[in-house]
Amino acid sequence: MGLTASIYINKEPGYENCSNNGISSFFNQVCIMNAEGPSSPRSGCPAVIIESHVQGIVRAVPAELKDGEWAEFKFEHCVGPMFGGAFIHTSDSRFGELIKKLTGARFYGAVALHDRYESTEDYERLSR
Repeated sequence: MGLTASIYINKEPGYENCSNNGISSFFNQVCIMNAEGPSSPRSGCPAVIIESHVQGIVRAVPAELKDGEWAEFKFEHCVGPMFGGAFIHTSDSRFGELIKKLTGARFYGAVALHDRYESTEDYERLSR
């Protein structure tokens, strides 16, 4: 079971979602599967995990069930996941407890949702 969190993204006129049709393009909530909680992924609330990206820094990534464990979802022939401008957060204390477990530090804030994927061709073209 996991913990439901809200997706926060700038929706002001003139701003476009930069996730390249990632989770934040279609949903308002996610279910954090490596956090203790009463929720399960469902229609309108896809699975993510929060992982230690670099020492002391965490990110949320799309997740899938592999061999009974929740793991980062991998698109074949794609680069990612990357940050597309959205964050996730919940006021539930178990959210902060998960971040503390991953980083060793107290945490209060939102976590970047890395839900952008690009084909290797697009990545090469856009990286020039």
